[in-house]
Amino acid sequence: MIQRELGKRILLLLVVLSLLLYLSSLATSEINYSFVCMWPKTQWYFNHPSGVAVDSLGNVYVADTENHRIQKFTSTGDLIVKWGTRGIGNGEFSYPHSIAIDSQGNVYVAEVNSRIQKFTSSGRFITKWGPGPGNTDSFAPSGIAIDSHGNVYVANLNQHIIQKFTSSGDFITSWGGRGKGDGNFVFPRGIAVDSQDNVYVVDDLNRRIQKFTSSGTFITKWGNFGTGNGEFIVPRDIAIDTQGDVYVSDQQNNCIQKFNSTGTFITRWGSMGLEDGQFNHPQDITVDHRGIVYVADSLNNRIQKFSPTGDFIAKWGSQYIGDGQFKHPISITVDSYNNAYVADTGNHRIQKFTSTGTFISKWGKQGTGDGEFNSPHGMVIDSRGNIYVTDTGNHRIQKFTSSGAFIAKWGSLGAGDGEFRFPRGIAIDPQGNIYVSDKENHRIQKFTSSGVFISKWGREGTEDGQLKFPNGIAIDSQGNVYVADYANHRIQKFTASGIFITKWGSERRGDEKSKYSHGYSFGVPVDTRVILSPDGQIKYPESIAVDAHGNVYVSDTPNNRIQKFTSSGKFITKWGSQGDGAGEFNHPQGLVVDSTGNVYVTDTDNNRIQKFALSK
Repeated sequence: MIQRELGKRILLLLVVLSLLLYLSSLATSEINYSFVCMWPKTQWYFNHPSGVAVDSLGNVYVADTENHRIQKFTSTGDLIVKWGTRGIGNGEFSYPHSIAIDSQGNVYVAEVNSRIQKFTSSGRFITKWGPGPGNTDSFAPSGIAIDSHGNVYVANLNQHIIQKFTSSGDFITSWGGRGKGDGNFVFPRGIAVDSQDNVYVVDDLNRRIQKFTSSGTFITKWGNFGTGNGEFIVPRDIAIDTQGDVYVSDQQNNCIQKFNSTGTFITRWGSMGLEDGQFNHPQDITVDHRGIVYVADSLNNRIQKFSPTGDFIAKWGSQYIGDGQFKHPISITVDSYNNAYVADTGNHRIQKFTSTGTFISKWGKQGTGDGEFNSPHGMVIDSRGNIYVTDTGNHRIQKFTSSGAFIAKWGSLGAGDGEFRFPRGIAIDPQGNIYVSDKENHRIQKFTSSGVFISKWGREGTEDGQLKFPNGIAIDSQGNVYVADYANHRIQKFTASGIFITKWGSERRGDEKSKYSHGYSFGVPVDTRVILSPDGQIKYPESIAVDAHGNVYVSDTPNNRIQKFTSSGKFITKWGSQGDGAGEFNHPQGLVVDSTGNVYVTDTDNNRIQKFALSK
C-alpha cells in the first residue's frame, strides 16, 4: 500500500515537472521579435564596383567586386536582380571586375578565379572557361569585350596578350606580348570592340590606347604619360559609342576622356572628389545605344551616369555619405515622439529620422570645435529633448538641442574626475543625472545634467564591481545602472551610487574548439570565433537597453544577435544571425527600445538601422 502511494506521488511529481517544463518552453518560444523595417531601405550598396555594362534594353549590369556578385539595374538605378557569392563554384566569384553583354543578352564576367563565366540575363549559369593553349600557367582576365559575331576578346593581364574565344569558350587566336612596340603591351586592361569589329585595348603601363583588326593586326595608337588632354597616368577601361567615338577612364587622373576613332581628342570631364561628376578611381566605363555614359566610380562606391559630352545626369550607390546613409553607425536613441537619432560614427555626425526611417536632419562634422566630433558613440535624450553625445575621440561629452544646436560640453583626456579616455556609453536617470562609461579608465562616472562631477566607481579587473573596458550603459525606472562589461563578457547591475547588485553573462570557452582570429577595438584584442555562445552567455557586449518593464536587451556583437533578459539576468529570448538580409546582422552595436516596445538596432557593418517589434 505504501509503495503504491509512493509510486502515485512520484508519477504525479513527474507529470507536474513535465508540465512546468512544457509551459516554460512554450512561453519562451512565444516571445519572438519580428523585423519591421530598415533604413536605408535599399540594401544593394556597392563595395568597390569595378565593372559596368549595358544591354540592348538599357539595363545596367555592375560587377560589385568586393561583394563578389553581379547586380542588374534599370537605367534609372532600380535593382532588378543580383547573383553570386564568394567562392570557386559555378555562379560564385572571387573579385569579379569586368563584365560584357552579347547581342542575345548573355552576360560574361571576368574574375580573379582565372576564368570567364557566362550567364543568362537573369543570372543563370551557362558555362565557364579558363586559358587558351600555351597559357595554362597564367590566365588573368582583366578586360572583356564581344564582337558582332559573338566572339569574346579577353585582355590577359599577366601574359600581356589579347585572347579571342568563341561564345562557348573555344580558343581562336591571341596576339601581343610584353613590350613597348606596336602590338605589344604592358598589362593590358580594358578592351572594347566597335561596330566594324575593330578592337581597342587600354595598354596600361605604356599609357596608351592601341587599335587592331579583329584578327590582331595593328592599326594605330595614341596617348602618353601625363595629365594633359590625350595623356594618361593609369588608364583603366574603354568604351565605344554608336558613332565610333572612344571613351577612356583614367583612374589616377580621375577623369574621362573622349576621342574619335583615330585618337583625336574631343573632350574630358571629372576630377578627384565626392561631388556629382567627380571621381575616386574610376574604372569600368560603358555607353548605351543612346550615347549615355555609365562609369564605375570605384572608391566612391557608386555608378555615375553622363551625357555624351560629360554632363552629369544621375548616380546610384553612393554608400555612406548621403542624407539617411551611414558609415559604421554605432548608437541610436529615440525621443518621446519616437524620432530616432543615430550616431553616424564614420561620418562624424548625428542624423535624425522618423520612426520609420525618413530622414529629418543632421548635424556635425569631423573636428574639435563645438558641435564637431571625432567618432561619436553613445547618445541619450533627457525629458526636455536635449541630446547628450559621447564624443569619443575628443574625450568629452557634448550637449545639444533636439535640432542640433550646441548647448554645452565637458571633459578632456585624462584619468582625473571629469576626465575621460574614450568615453563610450551614456545614460540618464530619472533625476536627470548623466552616467558615462569611461572605457579605457575602466570606470563609470556620474554628472549633473550640466556636467558637474558627482561620483565614480569601478577599476580594471574581473571581480564583482570591477570593469574591463566598459561600453554600453542603461538605467531602469528604479535608477539601477546596467553596464556592458565588454572585455569581461558580462552585464553588471549597480545601484545609482555604484554598489554592485548582480551580474550575468561570462561567456564559457572551454567547450569551444573552433579556429579563431583576433581583431582590435580601441586597442582591445577581440576574439572573433564564429561558434555562437550558449543562450544567456555573451561575447564582447557593445550596448545595452532597458524597456518600460525593466527587461534588459544586449547587443551580443560578435555573435550577431540581440539577447533579452529579465532585470535579474534570466534569459528570455534572442534573435539575429550573421548576414545582410532582413533580421540578420553584421556586428550589431547600438540598440534602444521605444515607448511602445519596438527595438532599434544599429547594424554597424551593414551600415543600416533595423527595427523590430514583438510578434503577436
